[in-house]
Order: sequence, then structure tokens, then C-alpha cells
Amino acid sequence: MSSSPMNFPIPTWKSIYIPVIPNDLTIDGNLMTDENTLRDYFENKAKYGVVDRIDFVCRQNGPESNIVKTSAFVHFNTIFENQSNLSRCTEIENGDYKTNGYAVDSKYRFFVRESSRVKGIPFISIKVNYKPLPTVTETMNVHQLVAVKIELENKVNEMVAEIAELKAKLAQLTTCTETSV
Repeated sequence: MSSSPMNFPIPTWKSIYIPVIPNDLTIDGNLMTDENTLRDYFENKAKYGVVDRIDFVCRQNGPESNIVKTSAFVHFNTIFENQSNLSRCTEIENGDYKTNGYAVDSKYRFFVRESSRVKGIPFISIKVNYKPLPTVTETMNVHQLVAVKIELENKVNEMVAEIAELKAKLAQLTTCTETSV
């Protein structure tokens, strides 16, 4: 399989969205929720292209659920030219593409779920990310992010207090207007 930049019809996208990556999904014994494993999968194993960055998003399954779902946005610098990508890109553009591993020589390597409770063949869905977030040029360490988060939380609390104050004033004005009429 060639891993050169594409000369066949270039997709209009260079970013994909994986709605759910099961927390116990592995390929070749490595968890797919690990950035290095996901990068290696797309660059070297499935040979999609050169990955620029991966943005993971974790969210709860529902308002009262303890289950956390992991999603990923994979952004590419280059999409590789190979026969698999020609059909894959078309399928991704046409909607929802599902994959359950990758081919190496004439053998197929499948995803594996570590949980034995899950039935069926494990896979990931891949969709086009039409609105990728730009790369952030400013880097912050964890402590700076925590400081910004605290500052924003304080601003939100101030605004909530101001809204409560304005609601109280509005209620007073409404009461005054009703009694004077």
C-alpha cells in the first residue's frame, strides 16, 4: 500500500469524527483511547494519512448515568493515496463509515473489546468533521488552565448573582406598578 499524498480526488475534508470509542477497545493489545495508539492506527496500520492532532472529548452517557463516553476528532495534515483510502474516503463522505480493524498483507487485524460482556464484532464509526476547531497557538500548562477555569467560574457566579439582583429589582418594580394602578 502506498503512503504518498493523494493524487486521486482529494476529499474536501481533512478531519474526521469518531462518535464513540469504547473505553475497552484495543488494537494489537493497545487501548484506542490512547492518543499514541489512535495516531499509530490512522498513520501506520490503516494508513489513512499523517495525523496533525487528535482531540478527545469525554461526556456522560446521560444526565443520570455514570458511564462516560469517549469521542475523538482526528485532524490530518495529509490523506494518503492508496486503494483502501479511495473507497474509504467515498464511504466516509457518503455518510457513516464503520471499521473493525485494518489489513496487513493478506491478513486482517481486528479490534478487540477487553470486556467479555459485550457481544458482537467491535467497530468504530467514522464521520466527516465539517467544522473542525482550529489549532490553538497559545499553549497552557495544567496550572494555567486551572487558573483560567477558576476565573471563568468566578465570572459566572458574579453574573448569576447580578441576574438574581436584577430579578429582585424587576419584581419590586412590578409590585410597585401593580399597586399604583
